[in-house]
Formats: sequence, C-alpha cells, structure tokens
Amino acid sequence: MQEYFRRDLAFVRHADAVIGPSKECVRDAGIEYFLQKHKLHTTINGIDVQKFRPYKADRLKLRDRFPIQNGAPLIFTASRLTREKGIHILIQAFPKVLKSVPDAFLLIAGVGPSKNRLKQQTKDLDLVDKIFFLGHIENTELAYYYNVCDLFVYPTLRHESFGISVAEAMACGCPVVAANSGGISTSIDHGINGFLYKPHKP
Repeated sequence: MQEYFRRDLAFVRHADAVIGPSKECVRDAGIEYFLQKHKLHTTINGIDVQKFRPYKADRLKLRDRFPIQNGAPLIFTASRLTREKGIHILIQAFPKVLKSVPDAFLLIAGVGPSKNRLKQQTKDLDLVDKIFFLGHIENTELAYYYNVCDLFVYPTLRHESFGISVAEAMACGCPVVAANSGGISTSIDHGINGFLYKPHKP
C-alpha cells in the first residue's frame, strides 16, 4: 500500500497513456489509478497464426505414450502447475464429466510446484487411467495438442491480464471453456465463440 501511494499512483497518473492487453485490464487500471478515459488504451495480445492454426493432426500418436482409445474425447489444459491456475478444480470436476462422457480423457501440460499434489489428487479420485500429466511441452508443440484435442479448458483462479493460451487454442479451432477471470472475456463471448464459468466452481 505504501508503494502504491508513494510510487505507483504518481508514476501512472503522470503517464501520457496506459496500455493494457485486454479491455478488462485497462478498465481495472482506470479504476485503480483514477485515470481519465482518454489515457486508457487497449492493445490485444497477438499470436502467431501461422503456427497456431487448424490443421489435420493424427491423434493416434498419443497412443504411443498413453493408453487412449482411438476416437476417445480428449480434454486438454496447459499452464504452470500452481494453485492459482486452478488445475485442481478441473481434476475435481472430471468425475462429473465422466458420468456424461465415460470414455473421455484429460491431458494436463505444464510443470510447477503443485505437480505432486495434483498427481495425488488424481490418485485419490481413482483417475490415474483417465488423467495424464504431459510435463513441459515446448511452445512449438502446443499447436499439435490444440489440434488433436476436442476441448481446451482454462480453469484459472487468478485475475488474468489476457490468457494467451485461450487465444492460441481458439486460433487452432479448438473449442474453449474458461474461468471468467480478468481479461479472459476479451477473447470469449459466452455462448458465441466459447464458454465462461464462475471461477472456483467445479
């Protein structure tokens, strides 16, 4: 709070312009720093649409690594494995998914301090044969997973400034379900080009 009044507030209020990567981020900055509207500008983050695009991908490659049946519905998420990213909420929700779609699988990409806890949660829910941890995936490989999966889920609990992986998945033509947090709704119009849900709600 001291830094806010002593440094941040004065610095931002004397800037000629404040630029944010989403309409929500810019709106929040305007409120937090008491800024006039003419100083606020939104510049949406861009992605490489030559790399992140729809293409014909062979999901059978996954069968070499995981016991996934051919044609089974695949749900994918990718983020740092920390509590604020909400992967535990997605794992908690997955038994409910399986009641409606019993042949579905969940693929989790990423590394982080919550990895062991998430694996234990998976074991406790008896889902070790339905949920697979992919570990670190290079950015160059992400487009493959967006293309072979049937759904991308972004269960973040943090107030996102934009959520670049949501835009990447959408550019690949992968349907997206995401927590309505921060700048996520800049990319998703609920029910039109994706689905938003309230964070913390399995």
